[in-house]
Amino acid sequence: MLKKSYRVLIQHFFLVAVWGIVLYGLYTRMNEREAIYRQNALHDVELEFRAVRQSYDMLSQHVYDNDINDDKVTKIMAAAMRTHAPETLRDLRQQLLQRLAPLYKNLKKQHIRQLHFHLPKGISFARFHRPDKYGDSLWAIRYSIRKVNETREPLTGFEEGRVFNGFRHVFPLFDGTTFVGTVEVSYSFSAVEEAVIRLFPAVYSLILHEAPIRTKVWSEEMQNYSRSDLSDDYYYDVAAQRTLQSRSDVIIDHETVLRINRTIRPQIGAHLAEGAPFNVVATADARGYLVNFLPVYNVEGRHVAYFIAYVRDRTTQRLYRDFITESVGVTFAVGLIAIIGILYRQNRDNLSEKLQWLRRAHTDTLTGINNRQGFLATVERLLGESRQNRNEVAVIFFDIDLFKEINDRHGHNAGDTALVELAARVQRSLRRSDYFARWGGEEFVILLPGTSSDQAVKIAEKLRRQIAVHPFSHGSMSCSFGVTQTKPDDDRDSLIQRVDTALYNAKEEGRNRVSLL
Repeated sequence: MLKKSYRVLIQHFFLVAVWGIVLYGLYTRMNEREAIYRQNALHDVELEFRAVRQSYDMLSQHVYDNDINDDKVTKIMAAAMRTHAPETLRDLRQQLLQRLAPLYKNLKKQHIRQLHFHLPKGISFARFHRPDKYGDSLWAIRYSIRKVNETREPLTGFEEGRVFNGFRHVFPLFDGTTFVGTVEVSYSFSAVEEAVIRLFPAVYSLILHEAPIRTKVWSEEMQNYSRSDLSDDYYYDVAAQRTLQSRSDVIIDHETVLRINRTIRPQIGAHLAEGAPFNVVATADARGYLVNFLPVYNVEGRHVAYFIAYVRDRTTQRLYRDFITESVGVTFAVGLIAIIGILYRQNRDNLSEKLQWLRRAHTDTLTGINNRQGFLATVERLLGESRQNRNEVAVIFFDIDLFKEINDRHGHNAGDTALVELAARVQRSLRRSDYFARWGGEEFVILLPGTSSDQAVKIAEKLRRQIAVHPFSHGSMSCSFGVTQTKPDDDRDSLIQRVDTALYNAKEEGRNRVSLL
């Protein structure tokens, strides 16, 4: 009897050990997936920021080459350099302001905030954004101007100034071979925010470290800044914040952003001090958000600001829900096994068959999204609701073009990583009501309740473009999309067959396109 008790105790200990190992494995897998997702999110923000910066770099260079660096402008600068007479300097300044006034007006429409000419040794000659401010020396506070004076080469980067901060492009000016000064074209964070939000919907912000502002900004211009609610060591650009608060097309309203900031403030102090990229997860109004912080370095290579992107986060919450669901399932299974083991120790083989249903799940183990089994159950339910309520349901079926080449060229691990990255990229762009699943292999399917075929085509086209420009770990790739909408006499098989035919048509038409059927 004692041996039997020991045997039962050992069996129960074994079950508890297995339960703990499985739960630890589920928890580790959840953390690994979350780490990949968050790392990819930071990488996306960095690429978005870099792409917009490069476009404004090209615009600034174009303005310098075609509108500023001409003989009439450089002659004015040469004349100003050679005189000390206040009246002559005033007349020359007025000539320059009048000549380039139309250019500056157009630049402001594109959020180019500053057009500023300086004489040699960093003497301010003409600020188009503050025409009444001139004659002060920028030599001690503007590294970019001092550097261009010394090297006679253009310099680009972020820098604080007397009035505004900005992403600056400082160019040398020559009258013939004589150096006559420098010109600065700079754009504000609002320009970056305006451009990036059109391509990657989110809420963007910029916080600036206090030290450069206190050191460089004129006291009467401190009204351009307000203390950040994220940290007492950082400031907001008032104009940029006002622009963000007035937008009507943001996906996260200003009050929600304030609640998010209050939530994450205690968590981010140490991260901000390190000056490295990071992100944090926050919850507001029962919704999840991911806040990405990308450090901004000035022209001297010093960390002076953070570019921030607030995005809706369904992935982290879903990973946590899946972990809880799987943990409960495992706990229930272990408990049930223990009970059944006590009652039916002689029927272990039969018991194994009876417990198979406990292991089924509706989650794809590789990508973390729904799997085909979950999709089939959901589409049956939505078809029933559609027939009863006459609601539209659209379906998008897509796969990766030439996926075999990725596996052949880079290996199957690279192929698996591409599937995980693709699923995360698509998940970010879908609505809360949409149902996203992996059909199998490199094929994915999306259910869009309450969506017409025209709307579904637009969604598919947006996904197609985003995937085509996204830098995946192995490189670039594209997807082909089939789109259809439920019909009154549809069943599950007819709907799937029709959207599969639409995908086939997209492939036949040349891939990397959307086909509607």
